[in-house]
Amino acid sequence: MLIAIFERRFRWPALLAAVLACAVPLPVFLLWGGLVAPKVAWVGGIDLTHGALAFAYLSALILILAPAYFMTRWKWSLIAGLMVGLAILPFGGLPATIAEGVAVRLPPLLAHLFQLGISVALVGGGASVIVASAVNLWTRRDDRIFVLMVLLTLGLTSTAASIAHQFSSRYLMAAFPFALFAVQPYFTPSRCAAARLAVGALCGYLSLAHYFNWAPPTG
Repeated sequence: MLIAIFERRFRWPALLAAVLACAVPLPVFLLWGGLVAPKVAWVGGIDLTHGALAFAYLSALILILAPAYFMTRWKWSLIAGLMVGLAILPFGGLPATIAEGVAVRLPPLLAHLFQLGISVALVGGGASVIVASAVNLWTRRDDRIFVLMVLLTLGLTSTAASIAHQFSSRYLMAAFPFALFAVQPYFTPSRCAAARLAVGALCGYLSLAHYFNWAPPTG
């Protein structure tokens, strides 16, 4: 709908994409008898922690792909990140355990400090990406496609806050394709960019490897 509104020449492709997006998962929803699997007792509500984690993941993605996205008014992004990140310290950080595979190998005090540090970094990163997006939207307000991509990225990322029963990074997959287009003006191919992508891929591999190694057996 937003694509059709922002760019008339994409109206019919956008409509076709919307129809296909509904048609692909429709058989699963019909089998489930709803939007979630039958064993899931409830879904919905608002969980601000999940919303914060979603924007934290988005900030990490953009930092890997195009750090220049944060540089238009970097002081604004930095100040916002520090203020919001430090503001959660009195509450003990995020209630969710982050990087549990690392935390369990640390002494209790270090594990607690590690969680606090990670919470500050994640929440601060989420705040920074919101401020950077607002600045870039204003700076490039005449670029309709860019504005559309950023709005879709932020809007789809924020939907993770409405899934209250659990958080998963896969909920952000709908936003990531638009994020790739949004950061394109700030991305410059280089050896440094290749190295960032390699490090990001390695972090993703290690995260998944730990998850699958410690996941309970299903059979």
